Amino acid sequence: ANRSDLERAKAELQSLRSELGSARKDLESQDANLGALKTEQEKHLASLEVFKGDFHSTKSELAVCRSDLAACRSDLSSFSASLSSCRSDLEALRPPLMALQSRSESHDA
Repeated sequence: ANRSDLERAKAELQSLRSELGSARKDLESQDANLGALKTEQEKHLASLEVFKGDFHSTKSELAVCRSDLAACRSDLSSFSASLSSCRSDLEALRPPLMALQSRSESHDA
Protein backbone atom coordinates (compact mmCIF):
# COMPACT_ATOMS: atom_id res chain seq x y z
CA ALA A 1 0.00 0.00 0.00
CA ASN A 2 2.88 2.36 0.79
CA ARG A 3 4.44 1.65 -2.58
CA SER A 4 1.13 2.43 -4.32
CA ASP A 5 0.77 5.67 -2.34
CA LEU A 6 4.33 6.58 -3.28
CA GLU A 7 3.66 5.91 -6.99
CA ARG A 8 0.44 7.99 -6.83
CA ALA A 9 2.31 10.84 -5.09
CA LYS A 10 5.07 10.69 -7.74
CA ALA A 11 2.48 10.82 -10.52
CA GLU A 12 0.74 13.74 -8.83
CA LEU A 13 4.08 15.53 -8.41
CA GLN A 14 4.87 14.94 -12.09
CA SER A 15 1.45 16.31 -13.07
CA LEU A 16 1.97 19.37 -10.85
CA ARG A 17 5.43 19.92 -12.37
CA SER A 18 3.90 19.74 -15.85
CA GLU A 19 1.16 22.24 -14.89
CA LEU A 20 3.77 24.51 -13.34
CA GLY A 21 5.86 24.39 -16.53
CA SER A 22 2.79 25.20 -18.61
CA ALA A 23 1.84 28.04 -16.27
CA ARG A 24 5.41 29.37 -16.47
CA LYS A 25 5.27 29.37 -20.30
CA ASP A 26 1.91 31.20 -20.20
CA LEU A 27 3.36 33.75 -17.81
CA GLU A 28 6.39 34.33 -20.08
CA SER A 29 4.07 34.74 -23.06
CA GLN A 30 1.89 37.23 -21.18
CA ASP A 31 5.01 39.07 -20.05
CA ALA A 32 6.15 39.35 -23.69
CA ASN A 33 2.68 40.62 -24.68
CA LEU A 34 2.77 43.17 -21.88
CA GLY A 35 6.19 44.35 -23.08
CA ALA A 36 4.83 44.77 -26.61
CA LEU A 37 1.83 46.69 -25.28
CA LYS A 38 4.10 48.95 -23.23
CA THR A 39 6.22 49.67 -26.33
CA GLU A 40 3.06 50.44 -28.31
CA GLN A 41 1.82 52.72 -25.54
CA GLU A 42 5.15 54.58 -25.47
CA LYS A 43 4.91 55.12 -29.25
CA HIS A 44 1.37 56.48 -28.88
CA LEU A 45 2.46 58.76 -26.04
CA ALA A 46 5.32 60.08 -28.16
CA SER A 47 2.90 60.70 -31.05
CA LEU A 48 0.56 62.45 -28.64
CA GLU A 49 3.36 64.74 -27.46
CA VAL A 50 4.15 65.65 -31.08
CA PHE A 51 0.46 66.30 -31.73
CA LYS A 52 0.23 68.48 -28.60
CA GLY A 53 3.22 70.50 -29.79
CA ASP A 54 1.69 70.94 -33.25
CA PHE A 55 -1.65 71.86 -31.70
CA HIS A 56 -0.10 74.57 -29.49
CA SER A 57 1.88 75.88 -32.45
CA THR A 58 -1.29 76.02 -34.55
CA LYS A 59 -3.15 77.78 -31.74
CA SER A 60 -0.37 80.41 -31.60
CA GLU A 61 -0.49 80.88 -35.37
CA LEU A 62 -4.27 81.24 -35.17
CA ALA A 63 -3.91 83.92 -32.48
CA VAL A 64 -1.47 85.81 -34.74
CA CYS A 65 -3.91 85.50 -37.66
CA ARG A 66 -6.76 86.83 -35.51
CA SER A 67 -4.62 89.75 -34.47
CA ASP A 68 -3.66 90.44 -38.11
CA LEU A 69 -7.31 90.22 -39.13
CA ALA A 70 -8.28 92.74 -36.43
CA ALA A 71 -5.53 95.08 -37.68
CA CYS A 72 -6.78 94.65 -41.28
CA ARG A 73 -10.35 95.42 -40.23
CA SER A 74 -9.13 98.53 -38.45
CA ASP A 75 -7.14 99.61 -41.54
CA LEU A 76 -10.14 98.93 -43.76
CA SER A 77 -12.36 101.03 -41.52
CA SER A 78 -9.79 103.84 -41.61
CA PHE A 79 -9.48 103.64 -45.43
CA SER A 80 -13.26 103.64 -45.72
CA ALA A 81 -13.43 106.81 -43.63
CA SER A 82 -10.70 108.42 -45.77
CA LEU A 83 -12.55 107.46 -48.96
CA SER A 84 -15.75 108.94 -47.60
CA SER A 85 -13.88 112.14 -46.76
CA CYS A 86 -12.41 112.27 -50.30
CA ARG A 87 -15.89 111.86 -51.79
CA SER A 88 -17.16 114.73 -49.65
CA ASP A 89 -14.23 116.90 -50.78
CA LEU A 90 -14.95 116.04 -54.43
CA GLU A 91 -18.64 116.85 -54.00
CA ALA A 92 -17.68 120.19 -52.43
CA LEU A 93 -15.41 120.98 -55.40
CA ARG A 94 -18.04 120.17 -58.01
CA PRO A 95 -20.07 123.47 -57.82
CA PRO A 96 -17.01 125.79 -58.09
CA LEU A 97 -15.67 123.68 -60.98
CA MET A 98 -19.03 123.85 -62.75
CA ALA A 99 -19.08 127.60 -62.23
CA LEU A 100 -15.55 127.93 -63.66
CA GLN A 101 -16.47 125.77 -66.61
CA SER A 102 -19.57 127.81 -67.47
CA ARG A 103 -17.59 131.08 -67.06
CA SER A 104 -14.91 129.71 -69.38
CA GLU A 105 -17.51 128.73 -71.98
CA SER A 106 -19.15 132.18 -71.88
CA HIS A 107 -15.74 133.78 -72.42
CA ASP A 108 -15.11 131.56 -75.43
CA ALA A 109 -18.43 132.44 -77.01
